[in-house]
Amino acid sequence: MSLKSPNLDDRRFDDLVEESLKRIRQTCPQWSDLSPSDPGVILLESFAYLTEAMIYRLNRIPEKAYIEFLKLLGVTLYPPSSAGVVLNFSTNTQKDYDIEIPAKTRVTTSRSSNEGSSPIFYTNEKAVIKKGEMMADVLASHCQPVSGELAGKGTGNAGLIIKIKHPPVAVASIGNLDFIVGVETDSSEIKERTPAIQYKNKVYRIWTEIDSFTGLSDRSHVYTVDRVTGTIKFAPEIKKADSSDPKGFISKVMGSVVEEDLEIRIWYSSGGGPNGNIGANTLTVIKDSMPGIKVTNPFAAAGGRKKETTENAILRGPGELHSLERAVTAEDFEHIARKISGGVVRAKAFTKAALWAHAMPGTVEVLMVPNISDAEMVSGRVSLNMLTEKESDEILAQIRNILEDRKPLGTTCLANWVRYKPVNVLARVVVHRGQELKTVKQQVEDRLYRTINPIPVSKNTGWPFGKPLRISDIYDIILKEPGVSYADNVCFTVDDVPGTVVNSVSEDFFQKNTWYAADGNTIYRTMNNGEGWEAVFRLDDDEIIESVCASNRIAGYIAVHTKKEGAVKSSVYVSGDSGESWQSVADTAFEIEDVAWSERDGTPLLYMATDVGLYELWIKPGAVPLQILVDSKDQDNGFYSVVTSFDNRGTQYVIAASQKEKGVFMSSSAGQSGSFTNIGFENRDVRVLAVQIDGPRTFLWAGITVIGSAEGDGCYSTELAGSDISRNGWINFNENWGGGSCRAIAFMGSVVFAATHRSGVLSLNISGRNKIWSKPGIRCGLPSRDTKRLFHPISSLAVNPGQTVLLAGTPEGVFKSTDGEHFIKCSKNLFSEKVTLPETWLFCSGTHEIKVETDDEAERY
Repeated sequence: MSLKSPNLDDRRFDDLVEESLKRIRQTCPQWSDLSPSDPGVILLESFAYLTEAMIYRLNRIPEKAYIEFLKLLGVTLYPPSSAGVVLNFSTNTQKDYDIEIPAKTRVTTSRSSNEGSSPIFYTNEKAVIKKGEMMADVLASHCQPVSGELAGKGTGNAGLIIKIKHPPVAVASIGNLDFIVGVETDSSEIKERTPAIQYKNKVYRIWTEIDSFTGLSDRSHVYTVDRVTGTIKFAPEIKKADSSDPKGFISKVMGSVVEEDLEIRIWYSSGGGPNGNIGANTLTVIKDSMPGIKVTNPFAAAGGRKKETTENAILRGPGELHSLERAVTAEDFEHIARKISGGVVRAKAFTKAALWAHAMPGTVEVLMVPNISDAEMVSGRVSLNMLTEKESDEILAQIRNILEDRKPLGTTCLANWVRYKPVNVLARVVVHRGQELKTVKQQVEDRLYRTINPIPVSKNTGWPFGKPLRISDIYDIILKEPGVSYADNVCFTVDDVPGTVVNSVSEDFFQKNTWYAADGNTIYRTMNNGEGWEAVFRLDDDEIIESVCASNRIAGYIAVHTKKEGAVKSSVYVSGDSGESWQSVADTAFEIEDVAWSERDGTPLLYMATDVGLYELWIKPGAVPLQILVDSKDQDNGFYSVVTSFDNRGTQYVIAASQKEKGVFMSSSAGQSGSFTNIGFENRDVRVLAVQIDGPRTFLWAGITVIGSAEGDGCYSTELAGSDISRNGWINFNENWGGGSCRAIAFMGSVVFAATHRSGVLSLNISGRNKIWSKPGIRCGLPSRDTKRLFHPISSLAVNPGQTVLLAGTPEGVFKSTDGEHFIKCSKNLFSEKVTLPETWLFCSGTHEIKVETDDEAERY
């Protein structure tokens, strides 16, 4: 049974009056006039009114008791936090001397006075524009610094309480705005490493802020502070029972006391609040005289939050009781992330091992949504740009440090900003006659923006993590609007998908249902076999991703290599966490054609086929590409392709296809220099290699490239047998080929798939009696270009570890098949049923397009 707090007295004014009149009738029958105009009744009603007020206050006793219990637990209201920003000070010309920007320099906006007071930001520290330079950056906060405020003097007694003059105290969202209490002391008492500050020719010892006075020695220089009220308390005195004392008790002070007449001065920052959350390039006015200096804020100011209400403190009280300032459960991590910074409005903690195959047990990741005030939103609309502008590195570092202090022993804690997937809603809405179309359109769009939103707006708590957006959600939103008759033609669009030239796809061998696709300068990832895609890595426009390759040896490792337009050089980027984060590991002065993963002694290793030889790159700090000697006759000969494999005997193969038609080279000694032998294909142009594992047997496949309109020579295969290939040599499979060049090879059980230049995806069942390539039908679903050359070139193929799904990279996006004969485009941007979302992502609204018509207009269609 749920506990319910009863009213101590539930009588109201009418009840009290009626009860009194009843008593009069029983005890004073001679009092016959009980009308409202009777003076006695008027007096009676006055007492009833006062009594009702007393009952109301009586019934608040449980609430007061609850608040007092929270105080006992140390629960206090969250103070306001100050918005933080990076200010850029600059000059028009270079100077031959340093220009100093003093700490506490005031900067504000150019907003006119009729718009209200402009927020003033103070620089947190000194900045210097160095000689010969033209700009310098410095952190600033939206709060007024107060230095050395005289808050009182010591009395020599325990339990001293003082108050500051300008509460509340602002908490820093970025930077380090300390609250400092200094007590006057003699300089001779300051020992080495004793914290102290000098102010107006006096020395003040800095005392330490604590949460409670429990377990401290009598010499501890400590205090507690309520930042909302500005109340500072010094150590109290308690009495303990002691039979040896004549009085029966002894007195004990819970810390040091402030001696009589010693000054107590405070250094703090006052103010803060959401008014400081302003846009980029709006802080342009320096309020202190600094001729020749300009200022702006390249990014938006973020982190400002008003002080907490009592009602909210009551709601979070049970959480404080359970966490006790430690992060143990997921809710504890989330609570701390929201508590310590006004720049965070939502937080979600995940156990990484429950989501990712690469994650180590005991790792917790806290994902956070930046705070955007109501004033910054128009009708609840929050765009992707607004969210990313508020993602401050300084706020993130502050939260990481606090979580690191409060996490359990042996736990690894990560803190990052959430990723978002913008989605657009299109719909036709039909309203009843007499409705104002423009008003209904605005109301419906506002509902969509408030609901498809990562930030709590109005009664919406923010879109749930990982929840798909379904067509039924949109109907529910639209039909809640008064005056709407019905809605139809509802669909979704997503702007960012691999929808153009996808030149590489790769399966994740460890993360279920996960794939990667390279489209231009972007890597996309799907975690549901192509049902939905998200961009996880984006480079500059002039850097094109040539291939993406997932490791089949170590979970989580993904590599991409790129080429820059107009430059003969390449770069390699690697992710060790399935695309969540990326780092640059190599920039080369030559072009990389292909990469392949391996590992040695548990360390990831990347082989690179380049136009000047074969290289290996260890994925560890400080590693650089090292060339491997492959062909002693031509050490710098280039390579088109490289593959690696381990057979069931533990043999580690590294195989590379040479440029200039010099053949295919194989090492069965883990790719050591000088261990390669030529295994064929001299005077043949091999640019595709693939390894097939068939039970205990390992096969190598090679695809032939031809020039122009030649029919092509199909593919070749041989079995790998230790340091050599099969005695049967290479077997050619070219019957019914006709596809021109082979561009990729993949395997699904005993079926071999080949990507071709003009015949789409061919298939070959090597366990069948007739080893003949099967061509796809005209209506197979692959993109076509004309009647002469039916299909667009297929650039890449990949099959999932479960051997159930085949993905193909094409000039029109990614296509999916489960049988190799019928394909559907799985990287579309238009959805009629639902849009999916990874578990750690959130939706945000793009641009919704709602067409509103009346019943009369709808009837014409």
